[in-house]
Amino acid sequence: EDTYFTTKVEGLTLKVGDWDNGNNNLRASGRTENKFQANYAVGDLGLQYDASGDAGTDQAKVTYTAGGWTAGYQTNGGNGENLSLSGSVGGVDLAYIGYNRDTVNTDRSSITASASFDGVGIKVGKAVADTATCVSGDTWMGDYETADSLATCGSGSTAYDLSNGQDVTAVELSTSIAGNTIKFRHASVDDVAGSDMDFNKVIITRPLANGTTFEATYTALDDATASLDADTLDLELSVKF
Repeated sequence: EDTYFTTKVEGLTLKVGDWDNGNNNLRASGRTENKFQANYAVGDLGLQYDASGDAGTDQAKVTYTAGGWTAGYQTNGGNGENLSLSGSVGGVDLAYIGYNRDTVNTDRSSITASASFDGVGIKVGKAVADTATCVSGDTWMGDYETADSLATCGSGSTAYDLSNGQDVTAVELSTSIAGNTIKFRHASVDDVAGSDMDFNKVIITRPLANGTTFEATYTALDDATASLDADTLDLELSVKF
């Protein structure tokens, strides 16, 4: 699915082709053809330019790292900007993403915090959307990918498609017991009358012989619409050759 070419010229990293831009807490991934990306670093300053071959969609990004913190500013093809800030305070990792848009009521933002205490990992996250847009992405906070773009918010056509204005609050606890990695996740979706939802998820992962990994995932979903309630069990074997 991803087909691209990379090279370096005098400290400038170039990437050309087709690739997926990945998920985050606010938006789903998307694969665009005929992309071009250039990256250049000057000390703690990072510069990036992206073009997809379509007029008006070019993006420029600047990042700066100091004292263990990284701040980012990215243009958004003529419709606002993307902001980011990440770092650590007292053993707690913090990350902020802000999508500020010129179109009214379409801003989104998220903040996450994670730490480990006595062998137990803890993550807490919050994603917020304005009334004319939605959270869309597939991360530890949940799979909320829309069908094609943010214009399809609330269509219910893929995953658990959220409605405009719904916020997501999530927490994860993780630990290791007898060679098993165990994670418990709880997420709550609210702020739209009649569309609230929450789920509890338990994930158990165990490495087996010869590079094989077994994973069991149990999910209990409770929706404001009773017919959408569901309990699912997913069993997977991952084999490396």
